Amino acid sequence: MRQNLIMTYPIMPLFSYIYQIYASVKAFIFMLPHTAGGIESQRYLPLYYTTISPILIPLFFLGIFFAIKSLKDTFHWFVIFVLGLTFGQILTVDPPNGSRGIILLPIIYLLIGIAIFSIYKRYQKKKNLEIVLTALSFIVACCDLLFYMYWMTWIEL
Repeated sequence: MRQNLIMTYPIMPLFSYIYQIYASVKAFIFMLPHTAGGIESQRYLPLYYTTISPILIPLFFLGIFFAIKSLKDTFHWFVIFVLGLTFGQILTVDPPNGSRGIILLPIIYLLIGIAIFSIYKRYQKKKNLEIVLTALSFIVACCDLLFYMYWMTWIEL
């Protein structure tokens, strides 16, 4: 049973703020493996693994590229992503934290969807494209599910 505690922290030194930004950007923008070493990070983010499945990372960056090309239409998604990163990770204790970073997942998957849709629009006239993209989506979904299931096998709550 948890105790009811109110914890106050002293004002952190400048290095701590730089570390907060570094850890959050590394895990949620560059999608590189990172762990803060605190108990929260170990429970809520796969140790030594990226925030999302490795097969999704190229699609995420491709989605950012296509979203920047149409920035007029996608600007609000970048604002939501930056605000979620700021308030869900940078201004918290022991980032990166997967449970707090869950607010970023819809935008991350939206950018992945933008990448797949942009590929579809570019090669729309190719024969059997729907079958290839459906198979790709199925493979990505299966890999993501297997990554999640692997993560759940070693997590200790």
